[in-house]
Amino acid sequence: MLAALGGCLGAEQDPRVALEAYAPARRIRAIKGIAERQEVRHIPGLVDRLDDEDVAVRLAAIVALERMTGHRFGYGAWDAPRQRTAAVNRWRAYMALEAARDWADLAAPPTAAPASE
Repeated sequence: MLAALGGCLGAEQDPRVALEAYAPARRIRAIKGIAERQEVRHIPGLVDRLDDEDVAVRLAAIVALERMTGHRFGYGAWDAPRQRTAAVNRWRAYMALEAARDWADLAAPPTAAPASE
């Protein structure tokens, strides 16, 4: 029985599963965890959450995305659906442009200019 429970808990830890969870609180926990761990491979899933039906989930997603990438693209969690859709489309266009780059480059801190000799 405990082995079965452990398997369930393991699935709950998978951010891809948790981002799609029925409960908004679980989606928010997943978003926060992704941002804290800087798991840039989950950026597309965070962008998907910008279309979430729950405003708190949308807010958590944009805060995480801004923390991880430094961008908002005019997105506001409380904006009208039409405005949110336009901003989400800008996020998706950005992801398409960045597809050739490694997402890890987005999470890396900016490098300092080399010191002159």
